[in-house]
Amino acid sequence: MTVDTRGRRAAQAVVKAAERLGPAPELGGVRRRMRRRAAIRAGLAGLAVVLAAMVLWPRPTPHDQPESIRPAEPVLSGVPGMDWRVRDAIPTGQTTRTDLAVSPDAVWVLNRNRLPGQDLLVRVDPATDRVVARIAVGRNATRVATGEGSVWVLRSSPERADLVQVDPARNLVVGSRQVWATSDPDGSLAEQLVVAGGSAWFVAQPGLVRYDLRSNAAQTVLSASRYSPLSGLAAAGDSIWVGSAGSVLRVRQSDAAALAPINLAALGVIPIDGLASGGGTLWVFGFGQAVNVDPATGRVVATAELRTDRPADLQPGLVAADSTVVAARSRASLYLLDPAATRAQAPVPLPGPGALTVGAGTVWVTDNARGRLLRVDPQP
Repeated sequence: MTVDTRGRRAAQAVVKAAERLGPAPELGGVRRRMRRRAAIRAGLAGLAVVLAAMVLWPRPTPHDQPESIRPAEPVLSGVPGMDWRVRDAIPTGQTTRTDLAVSPDAVWVLNRNRLPGQDLLVRVDPATDRVVARIAVGRNATRVATGEGSVWVLRSSPERADLVQVDPARNLVVGSRQVWATSDPDGSLAEQLVVAGGSAWFVAQPGLVRYDLRSNAAQTVLSASRYSPLSGLAAAGDSIWVGSAGSVLRVRQSDAAALAPINLAALGVIPIDGLASGGGTLWVFGFGQAVNVDPATGRVVATAELRTDRPADLQPGLVAADSTVVAARSRASLYLLDPAATRAQAPVPLPGPGALTVGAGTVWVTDNARGRLLRVDPQP
């Protein structure tokens, strides 16, 4: 077989083998598939590097986080235009005058002298700063107090005085008791209500009056004609305390017996602007001073200045205290005192007249003109 013959047969065999395999792939498609496979291999390799870095890299602590992504701490927003210690304002309704009382789970705002319509007792939840009830209590309401498991509203006019009993469990008036009635047009107006020892106590023109809640009998315990005008009223220890000129008079709750008075004239507490009890002690206010008295012994424990610019501006009776704060107010300022350190804070400016009380770790004041209850932080 010649060389040419062998060459032709080999060429034919190659052609037949190629025909069995089919047409050759296009060169451009092969190149594209090769590039895709290379890109996939590179992507997988990069992802593996990233995952390894995430596993091995140390986690930042909260202090390492940028300020912008740290969790925000909850803070009270405060009331625009007022001192930073005024943390909230709760609308309670327009009124001309107010009074305040506290119980473990409520702040009670008495909206007095509303025209037209009845006076209202407004209940505020101190946990949420929301009004949860509005209770009509009739006309001529002057004071509100808590005690003996109820909330008590004193209604007083020159002709008569009544005690309205409110059940705090149902936010409902459950009764009204007549304390006295008179035809004298210049009759007695009652005020400064305290409920303790099974009785309601209040200061009126005759003097210190006790109303027994069991027998419904009223009696004048201390005569104003003998002890001069009375001012301030508080329950501390086993006694009821009332101010008279430069002295504090003491009456035992159990039998209304008068005990020896405490003379504070030497301390310059003349006249007495008010009395408040809290934390097992009695506080007597007068001429810009707060005097701490032990109710068991009658001894003066401490005295402190309230940092008032004009001591005579303190509003009579507008004082309050508990174990954490002592407070007094004028028409335009709130004065706070730390009882542990006997140190006064800078006054808190107020927008106008209103009432004052202390409870639930907070100082509460009303803003009569704007119909709201202000929550004041007592911490310096």
